[in-house]
Amino acid sequence: MMGTRSPSPAPHGAGKRGGPFALVMAGLLALAAAGGVGTYVSVSGVQQVAQHEGLRYTSYPDPGTGGAPWTVCYGSTRGVRPGMTLTHEECLERLAADLWDAERAVQRNVKVPLRQGEYDAYVSFVFNVGEGNFRSSTMLRLLNSGDRTGACNQFPRWKYANKLVLNGLVVRRHEEQSLCLQEGPYVYPQTHRTCGSDTHCPADCSR
Repeated sequence: MMGTRSPSPAPHGAGKRGGPFALVMAGLLALAAAGGVGTYVSVSGVQQVAQHEGLRYTSYPDPGTGGAPWTVCYGSTRGVRPGMTLTHEECLERLAADLWDAERAVQRNVKVPLRQGEYDAYVSFVFNVGEGNFRSSTMLRLLNSGDRTGACNQFPRWKYANKLVLNGLVVRRHEEQSLCLQEGPYVYPQTHRTCGSDTHCPADCSR
């Protein structure tokens, strides 16, 4: 990790109680309920973030600095110190909290409705680069201006760490871009699920 209405709707796929990330989905629902807003990231979106971040139970230094920010679990940096070791359950709890921060960042900054793939892609992106980078990005400016495809095509540009191209980031950005370009119904905000009489609903919103 570089660098969060009415009752919250269950994320797509949240009913898969036996899945490996059931605790994460439950954690997101609890955080959403406590915050009075919705959580919309899908199970596959959670899985993609976890896959790209990788899992390390013992804290490790940033590869670029050899020190801070120290990281543990699924790319978590909050309050991490050298020599910290956590359990698998603690790592899942951290993943839920960090995903929730990324979701809230997306919700604070995006002013247009999002499809599931778009939402998952931007959450993954913010999880990785942080809200500040997202807020000041050309990607967000294009998205909020209505150029959805142009915004999605910004993902491959974010492949650098310390001015070096990282293969892991190249792969991650390609997958985020592919997600972002997927068609499908709008899932965020909740009012765009059915459109109704919402004057801001896109013309192609699934009804």
